[in-house]
Amino acid sequence: MAKALGLLLPPAQERKGMSARGSNISFIPPCPSWAGGYGRDGFGYFAELVWGDLAYVMRFIPAGVFMMGSPGRELGRFSDEGPLHRVVIEEGFWLGETPLTQGFYQAITKNNPSHFKGDSQRPAEKVSWEDSQTFCQMLDKMLQENLPDAADWQARLPSEAEWEYACRAGTRTALYNEKELTSERGSCPNLDELAWYDANSDGTTHPVKQKAANQFGLYDMLGNVWEWCEDDWHGDYQNAPADGSAWVEPGDRQGRFRVLRGGSWLDYARRCRSAHRRRNVTGNRDDILGFRLVLAPSLRGNPEDFHKPG
Repeated sequence: MAKALGLLLPPAQERKGMSARGSNISFIPPCPSWAGGYGRDGFGYFAELVWGDLAYVMRFIPAGVFMMGSPGRELGRFSDEGPLHRVVIEEGFWLGETPLTQGFYQAITKNNPSHFKGDSQRPAEKVSWEDSQTFCQMLDKMLQENLPDAADWQARLPSEAEWEYACRAGTRTALYNEKELTSERGSCPNLDELAWYDANSDGTTHPVKQKAANQFGLYDMLGNVWEWCEDDWHGDYQNAPADGSAWVEPGDRQGRFRVLRGGSWLDYARRCRSAHRRRNVTGNRDDILGFRLVLAPSLRGNPEDFHKPG
């Protein structure tokens, strides 16, 4: 029998890592039915997904508009990061505060495939795109069995547009601390503030939340581990969706590449920018590959359970 969800969250003012640079969120999201705790801090609204004595913090990402991709003048830019295009995120969504940790991954799957063990707060890695889908399906089943009120929610990967929107958190620079790269390879002091990458990682992953968060309260969006997105790979953004949805071609998806974002402990600075993108096969389980969870209303449920801003 799976453990029931439910644990009260300490008051928001007691939570560490608050920022005075919180996002300006006028829309107040209702407390999700899956939440073991809910509140607001300097970053915005948060909720905890709790399993036994473990909690995975989810951040509410408000609806908005942004320019996706990188400008031609950006240091380290690759051609597949264009053309710049306007994307409207029409509905807010709940996104993991960090990459999924080894502790939470193992609690749900009873398995920890990671190469760099030793701390349950390290990101889960050696996780393929297919593994991430299996995890989401397992979590969905557990929610439905243990929290009937949460049956209308669905675990999934972010779309590539959702990922970049959440990563940027209102910024247009290469990095989400409103700074640019100072070098494409080797040490980059501006990136050191945010990410574990080849110049500072000592050849390993690191426990999450040791670097600065962005203005949505998200940690490790750059570096540490690459994060899978739902989308099929496309070589540029020509004809990309403008509504933030995953770009998935019709028909059988078997054999198609999927999108990865964020860079990793192994990558040089150029690959750890908000706009950078990479592809991989769905079954690859390298020790640089992880993911970040989205919880959103399911098509199985009632769309009125989730409200648009405004």
